[in-house]
Amino acid sequence: MKLEKVTLWLCLPVWVTLCPAEDIVSAPVTVREDQAGFLLANGLVSAWVEKSHGQLVSLKYHGQELLGHGGGYWTFAGRVNGNPRGQTLLRVDPATNGGTRAEVVCRFPVAANDSAQNLSAEYRYALGQGASGVYATAVFSHEPGHAAFGAGEGRFVMKLNPQVFDYLTVDANRRRVMPSGFDWDHGSPLNMKEARRMTTGVHKGEVEHKYDYSAVLAETPAYGWSSSEKHLGLWFVNPSTEYLGGGPTKAELTGHLDVNAGGLPTLLNMWLGSHYGGTVLQVAPGEAWTKVVGPFLIYCNAASSHEALWRDALAQAAKETAAWPYFWAADDDFPPESQRGTVNGQPTSQISIHTSGPPVQQP
Repeated sequence: MKLEKVTLWLCLPVWVTLCPAEDIVSAPVTVREDQAGFLLANGLVSAWVEKSHGQLVSLKYHGQELLGHGGGYWTFAGRVNGNPRGQTLLRVDPATNGGTRAEVVCRFPVAANDSAQNLSAEYRYALGQGASGVYATAVFSHEPGHAAFGAGEGRFVMKLNPQVFDYLTVDANRRRVMPSGFDWDHGSPLNMKEARRMTTGVHKGEVEHKYDYSAVLAETPAYGWSSSEKHLGLWFVNPSTEYLGGGPTKAELTGHLDVNAGGLPTLLNMWLGSHYGGTVLQVAPGEAWTKVVGPFLIYCNAASSHEALWRDALAQAAKETAAWPYFWAADDDFPPESQRGTVNGQPTSQISIHTSGPPVQQP
């Protein structure tokens, strides 16, 4: 480790301590805990998880804060879990595995006075040695004795730092510099709160709304925001679609400007959604039911251009898919590969489509 004089983007000379890249990658994972939360770190990434709601309130990459106000949180159509009976634990302690991995858990049993949300929730965040991102998992459960539960949307939401991110990439056809928060706040409202006509900025005169960025998730292995100035990226990577409701043809929201004041850069991982003829969740009274969402990767990277950042995220997505199901995530609700089967097949030559009239044969 040595001390060098460097010039940053703003051309201000400062003295910083530089560690060789190999030292950073090989740095062990650590966890620091206090009454408010957990801090996971591995030299590349640091993540602060708040205990009271299981929220990811800070995510730093090479020391740069990537999250904005609101951070990252799990929600059912605007409802965020959290109650005074919440429990926390260190599920994987890096002190017992040589600093190779850590995982923290925030559990929220059903509150006795909460008749609207009858699911217990468990939020997990994991960090591996040398990993350039954090893995997020949710485990929802409904137990005998609980009242019925229903929801039309379930998602993990991240509000990003507007001083860093200005460029959204969904796929090859939808990637561009986005309107700023100022542009959104000064836009002209249209027929719904999610849509405004821009009156300022590079997209002046255009209509901006979040549904323009919907995608078939099975065809979108990595999507996210990047920075024109700081050359950083933040991406959602779903290594599998098995936990996403709606099947392989399901289209859903991905990223957009927050519709509230400030127009923060926003990322969504919609594991449940009624958009575009999608799915809804209905759990019967007393039904024993468990749902594992994830683990999926919140990936951080650095590169010289938006294209390079996206290509790197796609390459990482391929690695994550190849590693699925993650061995380190195995438990009673997440079977290891040895306990899973495979299905092979091909489309039939004839598909019978039943309508209100007689069946129609279609090749």
